Amino acid sequence: MDWLQFLASLVKSLAWPTTLVILVLLFHVPVRRALLRLTRLKYKDLELDFGRELKELEKEAKAIDITPQLPKSIAPTQRDSSQLLQEAAQLAQRFPEPAVAVAWQAVEDELMQAVMRLAISPDYPAHNSALKNAELLKAQNAIDQRTFELFNRMRNLRNMAVHGGHGAAFITTDEALEFLALARGVVEKLRALRRN
Repeated sequence: MDWLQFLASLVKSLAWPTTLVILVLLFHVPVRRALLRLTRLKYKDLELDFGRELKELEKEAKAIDITPQLPKSIAPTQRDSSQLLQEAAQLAQRFPEPAVAVAWQAVEDELMQAVMRLAISPDYPAHNSALKNAELLKAQNAIDQRTFELFNRMRNLRNMAVHGGHGAAFITTDEALEFLALARGVVEKLRALRRN
């Protein structure tokens, strides 16, 4: 092999990687913007669309007497679910993903409070996960299966918002506000749970 053949072979083997590097350098900003606007998560057979899933959850909530509630202007003195919902409302306009996380935190807080009011946990409810507290409420028939599934699906949306991945990291302000309204309705339903 002479030096011209070697040079041709080298150029041929480096053409694809070089082209790829040039394309990445040229289009990294537009591709990044496009990826941030994606609102769907698809992995193998699993496909979630945050907005569509949120609409389905709202319908399900209404079917089980949970009414999504728009933010109220309240100023509690301690940091409870009401204050968390207020913080989520303030975040939603500029930071929709964290707003979803804070709204879910209010639901988790109220799940814990409901378990404490009903005194149904062998463990201190604050040490339980939200899922465990919801399971305890379901086991005691304080909530039904549909409500339990609603909590679980909301938890999945919260995970999509927080962890993103595969294009699901971008949530619109309207979607965050819809999630917040749903969280308010869920919190109100949980607050109504009392011992008989």
